Amino acid sequence: MRKTGGGQGQGASFPALDWFRLLAAALVVGIHTSPLASFTAGGDFILTRIIGRIGVPFFLTVTGYFMEPWEKGKTWEWGKRYLKKMAVLYGVSILLYLPLNLYSGYFRQGLSVWGYLKDLFFDGTFYHLWYLPAAMIGVILTGLLVRTAGLPAAMVIGCGLYGIGLLGDSYYGITEGIPLLRRLFDLIFRVSDYTRNGLFLAPVFLLEGLWIRRHDRKGLLPCSLLLLAASAGMMAEGLAVQRMEWSRHDSMYLLLPVVMYALFQLLLAANRGEDRRARDLSLAVYLIHPWMIVAARAAGKLLHLEWLFIDQSLFHYLTVLTGSVICGLIFALWQERMGMKRREKNMEDRNMWNGNMPDGRMSDRNILNKNMPVKKNVVAGGLPGFEISAGKRAWAEIDLDAICHNSRVLKDMLPDSCRLMAVVKADGYGHGAVPVAEALSRTGVSSFAVAALEEGIRLRQAGIRGEILILGYTDPARADILSQYDLSQTVVDLDYGRRLDTYAADVKVHIGIDTGMHRLGIPAEAVEQAEELYACRHLRIQGIFSHLCVSDSLSDEDVVYTHWQITRFYRLISHLQEKGLDTGQLHIQASFGIINYPDLPCSLARAGIALYGALSPEENSCRVRPDLRPALSLHARIGSVKDIHMGDCVSYGRTFTAESDMRIAAVTIGYADGVPRSLSGAGGWVLIHGKKAPVIGRVCMDQLMADVSGIPEAASGDRVTLIGRDGREEITCEMLSAWCGTIPNEILSRLGSRIARIYGVS
Repeated sequence: MRKTGGGQGQGASFPALDWFRLLAAALVVGIHTSPLASFTAGGDFILTRIIGRIGVPFFLTVTGYFMEPWEKGKTWEWGKRYLKKMAVLYGVSILLYLPLNLYSGYFRQGLSVWGYLKDLFFDGTFYHLWYLPAAMIGVILTGLLVRTAGLPAAMVIGCGLYGIGLLGDSYYGITEGIPLLRRLFDLIFRVSDYTRNGLFLAPVFLLEGLWIRRHDRKGLLPCSLLLLAASAGMMAEGLAVQRMEWSRHDSMYLLLPVVMYALFQLLLAANRGEDRRARDLSLAVYLIHPWMIVAARAAGKLLHLEWLFIDQSLFHYLTVLTGSVICGLIFALWQERMGMKRREKNMEDRNMWNGNMPDGRMSDRNILNKNMPVKKNVVAGGLPGFEISAGKRAWAEIDLDAICHNSRVLKDMLPDSCRLMAVVKADGYGHGAVPVAEALSRTGVSSFAVAALEEGIRLRQAGIRGEILILGYTDPARADILSQYDLSQTVVDLDYGRRLDTYAADVKVHIGIDTGMHRLGIPAEAVEQAEELYACRHLRIQGIFSHLCVSDSLSDEDVVYTHWQITRFYRLISHLQEKGLDTGQLHIQASFGIINYPDLPCSLARAGIALYGALSPEENSCRVRPDLRPALSLHARIGSVKDIHMGDCVSYGRTFTAESDMRIAAVTIGYADGVPRSLSGAGGWVLIHGKKAPVIGRVCMDQLMADVSGIPEAASGDRVTLIGRDGREEITCEMLSAWCGTIPNEILSRLGSRIARIYGVS
């Protein structure tokens, strides 16, 4: 029986794709410096003109693997972002090599306007820059082909285009002897000097990456054998092409797509996670190495060491590569720094309402327009550190420092060996999953839990690292996406685990155990079912967990039930460990489990509602009340104030009738924003100018009504607090949930998208 551990004990576990990019970039440098030319012309040809030709196709295949092409009924946001990024990169690269263009006499060649356009769109304005327009054209063409014809047909077309490119590249010697083909390629070469471009070379490798992503991955042994056979065949093919002198250029071989297919499959089998610095470094090495070639030659002449820096090919190559890596490291560090600034900028952008200039309450560090007049927090209440400006109907102020404080309090309650897993499902319980995860990441939290695949993808796309566990169901057919985004999936039962395994994409999983909640998980007594999951070839078991369903109750009966659940869980764990199976990370405590049962021997503890400073108002729910701070306050505005007379009815259904003349306010928030309709007639209130204003009548979709008879200063536009402090008065989320007959979890997670989230610090 195969044993699967929690990360490190699973064999190869490294960011193989990103690290191989570095090797691919080094191979490209070799193509332009001929490292072995001083020793063996044949060996140099094999290294640079055969082996080295996998470099650029690998870059393209990686791009295709992460590509999201046009599909009917969907936008192509990934493509837009990619093309924008590549266009900017190409523009910067053109400027970077402009001095070398001037020095080499590029602009003295008398090129026509068409000649310059041809270089710009196909051949590159410097000899290695052809890749950037090729990648952009290839992505556009690939997206259109998949959208219009579907992936299988697009793959056939891509192979056909590659075949045409072959006849104008390594097999041009055959083409020249066929008049019709020669005339065809004469026309092609008027548009592009080579066929290794975005029309003929790029699509097949982009489509190959996309194909691998969407289809079952092959086994390790078949791919290894295929790679060996295809590599040997391509070696023989390259040498034969050289001997026959067919090559016009040698970027394209018949077996190159087969080699890339097998190689990419093998790398995926080993790939775990990502290394952004390696990714940035490989790009920088590719872009900067021609400058390093010039620098090496200049150094040789300046030091009168031409024999070493120029004539000695291997030293020349190593000098160029070292210089490129040093410059690349500087670039990668700069990229990392810019990435941090972008993430901070994104945090600020989230504080812009509807994409306009900030006209709501914002923290000091999040004001985007420095010239915009801002009034300090002169109105009673509100979180310190937030600022006020008029304009929005409903908003939530979220104190990220309070969340970080709560995480530290909860962690201090646990044993040193137990780490916190932050539960950020339901958009971080209404607080915003991405900003919450970003803030917690900066405090050292590296494990997160969500409920759905889309929530995990959103975190990854926002740059959140560490483990992300999906607690709910994901269609096994989407196993490749789980693997692509390095997400861990809960195995909800044995049949689900079997189906997940059939999709042949290695997936990190945590096994869910049903210890008595009877929701998801393998029954705690079904040890054989848990053992069977360890035999699944494609499941990488990272941990095992369960859920305590009444850990928020300290009644004698519920405490007994909780201990029974705990006993069943650890009995199963003991059985598995006795059989030599690695159970990985264990976790059974959620928020109330952390507070009431903090000493359980677990690796992780899933902090949910407690992380946001809201707990059950029941007195018998916690053994101790930890120093947790509410992170969210909820506000709206008075839309209108009017006087009504005795006997007048308010809101739908005439459920409230005025018993005397009174003054009422329409508040700009309703059940479409997440305020439960059950607040109607529940005896709750809101706060206006630090005073209680009872909620009257039925809560409407977009408004609710409040009695402001005792608040004569209340006026249209005034701030209303539904959760939070205003002056000496406070409404907690626990109070609001009690009025509505529910729990804080539901109140917070139901807050709608119309409510702007404003982030600040206390």
